[in-house]
Amino acid sequence: MSHQSDHNTDDTDDPRTDHETQWIQVAQRHYQPDGSDELVTDIALAIADAKEIDPTELKSPTLYESIDVEALEETIFPRDSH
Repeated sequence: MSHQSDHNTDDTDDPRTDHETQWIQVAQRHYQPDGSDELVTDIALAIADAKEIDPTELKSPTLYESIDVEALEETIFPRDSH
């Protein structure tokens, strides 16, 4: 997760940044497609970390109402059809 920062730094070599706004990482989770956690769980935990709140304090809409988690997972972590 990342958020905007108004710190003006000279990142002229990085085409992903404009010179008005800088993005900095505020939370990170490592998802293992073959692990025991679901992608939606790790996304929710990352959001809670970024907001510095307990995951149970996350309010609606739920992640499932906002994005198609199964489509996201299949796009990022496609299963081999072999």
